[in-house]
Amino acid sequence: MKNLISVKNYSNKNLETYKKALEIYKEKSEEIKFLYKKIDDHNIEVLEKLSQKIRSQSDVFIIIGVGGSNGASRAVIEGLSSSDIKIEYAGNSLSPKHIRKILDIVREKDVSINIIAKNFKTLEPGIHFRMIREEMAKKYTKKELEDRIIVTGTKDTLLEKIAIDNNYKFLEFDKEIGGRFSAFTNVHLLPIAVAGIDIRRYLKARDEFLNSKENIEKILEYASYRYDSFQKGKVVEILSSTDPYLSYFNKWWVQLFGESQGKDNLGIYPDSMVFSEDLHSMGQFIQSGNPIFMETFLRIKEYEDVKVYNSNIHDEFEYLDEKAFSNINKAMEEASIKAHLERNIPIFDIQIDSLSIESFAALFSFFIVAVIISSYLMGVNPFGQEGVEKYKNAMNKNLRSN
Repeated sequence: MKNLISVKNYSNKNLETYKKALEIYKEKSEEIKFLYKKIDDHNIEVLEKLSQKIRSQSDVFIIIGVGGSNGASRAVIEGLSSSDIKIEYAGNSLSPKHIRKILDIVREKDVSINIIAKNFKTLEPGIHFRMIREEMAKKYTKKELEDRIIVTGTKDTLLEKIAIDNNYKFLEFDKEIGGRFSAFTNVHLLPIAVAGIDIRRYLKARDEFLNSKENIEKILEYASYRYDSFQKGKVVEILSSTDPYLSYFNKWWVQLFGESQGKDNLGIYPDSMVFSEDLHSMGQFIQSGNPIFMETFLRIKEYEDVKVYNSNIHDEFEYLDEKAFSNINKAMEEASIKAHLERNIPIFDIQIDSLSIESFAALFSFFIVAVIISSYLMGVNPFGQEGVEKYKNAMNKNLRSN
């Protein structure tokens, strides 16, 4: 397998931190094992057949979920932009305008839906599932609803009971794996397959990446860079992606690090930008604002390229005639790194070979292992999300009292 991820640490490396990260990796190997969990062939075949059925009967596939229930698959689907079936996302907001849009789609198109919820206590997917299935019931028979509603949830929950009582297809959401860590489970495998993307290649790439000692060393180096930068007062990490097709990956990354490390009044605040667009807004702050951050670049090495057209109209961009857009983008990347280094910003550069399903598998693997090691370096347990539950409980209390 070719090298899917290459890294370069522009900061001074601390060997002691690296050794500590390696010790944590060895000590916490049991806690990382979930990422290596095999999906048996029968399960894969079920997902493949189900995805084919959804594609054949639907104009639109609606994924109902929030946060870890849709983040990884949306990053892949939007990043590869290869789906020939329209995919919509619901259950991720409380906007009246958004739910009206989704209900209009249900009325006007043939749809199938996948409700994804670990414990079915989160308000957004719960209320959207009700609205959408009730709207579907106005146009489909009971048998048709059984064929068009897929439930992904934890066993022995209300959501499983709803699935059993109504004969909906049920896929298990492993109760031992948190949503933000679930990139290689049923939660995301079905949506990725519905988009027409090969989930066998995806899982194979994960296995090959994680079984490489060289890749683990890259992860340890990244975790060490984060800790050392934090010790120097850098309390914000910016993930600077250099392609808009990585935008939803950025969102997944923000949740992964925010929920895993934001505890006990500790953690590095995760933020993200997409260059070159955000250079025209936040570039000013990076170059001249409060120097509280480290910066992790996420770049793509190879593209199916496009060259700049020649033109008979004088526009003062003739110096770019027939230049490849990839080279122009690379010039922007290198200039940004150079300028930010001159400001003494700690920089870690990550490059993926290309925008592919294998690269996404490698990125998810890289950062999931990294956040676990990085959290323990700081003395934080990366699992659990008590802060999120507090807001949920407060909101439910307010709604019930009104």
